[in-house]
Amino acid sequence: MTIVLGRRIPRWPTPVHPSVVGLGGKVYGVAASELPWPAFSNDDNAGSTITIASNTWTAVMKYYNGSDGAQITSGAWAGGLTVADFSASYWMGLYMDAGESLLYIWHWTQSSTSMRLSSINKAGQIVNYGAGISAPTSINMYDCSGFHRAVDGSGSFYGYTYNGNLNGNAAAARPYRGVRIEIHPTTGAHTYSYVTPAPGGLQPPPAISSRAMIGPTSNNIVMGMPGYANANDFGGYHAFLLNCTTGNEVNNYIPTFEHSLGLPRSSGVTFSASCERWGANYAFRNYSGGDNAGGRLFDVIEMHKYVDEIAREVGIL
Repeated sequence: MTIVLGRRIPRWPTPVHPSVVGLGGKVYGVAASELPWPAFSNDDNAGSTITIASNTWTAVMKYYNGSDGAQITSGAWAGGLTVADFSASYWMGLYMDAGESLLYIWHWTQSSTSMRLSSINKAGQIVNYGAGISAPTSINMYDCSGFHRAVDGSGSFYGYTYNGNLNGNAAAARPYRGVRIEIHPTTGAHTYSYVTPAPGGLQPPPAISSRAMIGPTSNNIVMGMPGYANANDFGGYHAFLLNCTTGNEVNNYIPTFEHSLGLPRSSGVTFSASCERWGANYAFRNYSGGDNAGGRLFDVIEMHKYVDEIAREVGIL
C-alpha cells in the first residue's frame, strides 16, 4: 500500500466573528426558530438584526432595533415582512447588499408561475424591478439554487436549476444541462443560459443538497450545501459538486467539517440546509430536520477557496 505523506483533506472554513448578533444572545435554535442576521449597513443602531425562520420560504421576516431589541415597524416592516407584501407565494432567494444598504428579494408567484426581483430598505420602502417574469416550463423553478452576485457584489444576480433545459414550454427532460438564470439589478429582466456544455447528461443533485449553492468560484465550480439523508450521523452528510465549464460532477461528496462551527446536524433525521449571500458572507441556516444547530456566517472568498480545493481533491478541477 502506498502512503502519501503531507496530503491534507480540505476542511470547512472557520466562521467569521462575530458570526451571529443581537436578540439577547439568541444564537441557536431548532428548526422553525428565527435566526438573526446582521441588518442593514446603514442601520440607525449597531447590532440591529433581521430574523428569518429557519425552515420555510414563506415565513415572516422581522427587523429588530439593536439598542433595545424592539421590533422595527417602519413601512412594510410593520408586523413583519411577508410574501403578501410582494403579492408572492414564497421567497426564492435573499441577498443583503451592504454597499447599497438594501435587502434584495427574488420571489415567486405560483398562480401566475412568475418570478420577480424586489428590494426593501431600513425604512420599509419596497421597490419592484420590472414586471413578473413567466418561467418556461422546461426550467424547474421549484429546485432553483442560489441567489447570488459576483464576489465583489457587482453585476447581475443569478440562480441555477440543475434539472432543466432551455426548451421553451416543453417539459424538462433528460439529458439535463441545467439553466443559469440572470436577473438584471435595475430592470429585473431575466435571461437564461445553459450551466454545462453540450451534449449534457447532468445528473440532478438530490433535492436535499441543491437548496443552497456556493459559487460559482473563479474556476466555475459550484457546490450544493451539504445535506443529510440517512441514520449515520457523520456519514450521512453529502454535497453536490459541479464544474460548469467541463460538465464534470460529483454527487454525495462528504465534506469534512466540525459541528462546533455551527453547521447543521441531526440524529437519524433527514434534514437539509439553506444559505444566502449576506454582505461579504454566506449565511448558512437549517431548512428542515431535528436536533439542529443554528446558523453561522462564513466569508465568501474563503468558502470559494474551499470549494475549489474540494474540486481538486475529487478530480473535477
